[in-house]
Amino acid sequence: MLDRALKQKGDFGMKDLFPDINEYGWLHFKLFLKPMAKQGFKFTKEGNTYTPAEQREMQEEMSRQISLQLKQQKPDHDLFDCPLEARMIYAFTPPKSFGKRKYKKMQAGMKFYKSTKPDLWDNLNKIPADAMEGVVYVNDSRAVRVTLEKIYAVSDYIEIWIRKIPTT
Repeated sequence: MLDRALKQKGDFGMKDLFPDINEYGWLHFKLFLKPMAKQGFKFTKEGNTYTPAEQREMQEEMSRQISLQLKQQKPDHDLFDCPLEARMIYAFTPPKSFGKRKYKKMQAGMKFYKSTKPDLWDNLNKIPADAMEGVVYVNDSRAVRVTLEKIYAVSDYIEIWIRKIPTT
């Protein structure tokens, strides 16, 4: 699919990071955007709150890309309104200080975790979660199991897998 066509050496797919993943029931999205942390609301001189334009535009672009990829995978998709599981990878290009040896190892398939800002738990996950609201699911409160990873890769991207949790 799209993932196979766009995967570059040094980019890690969900199967590379979660080898136990079963593709049955998973929706998959790969967004070639630099992950961005969501900041708090800004205030005008009058005291009103607003979301900065850069964050709003990023969320709109994510929603657009997710919607397009969703139509390719499941044209008749109904919004999920049930318990959900999500697995997300946030990939960043390494800084110049990363070093040539490490970069070559990364290109060869070695995984390097990004343990610096932006904060994965609180801020990085908010924009994609909000971007999927009304496109993939009714509300992000439906997510009950989430696995997140923040890594270095050859190119910036966000990879998302989401599915309904099977009920017994």
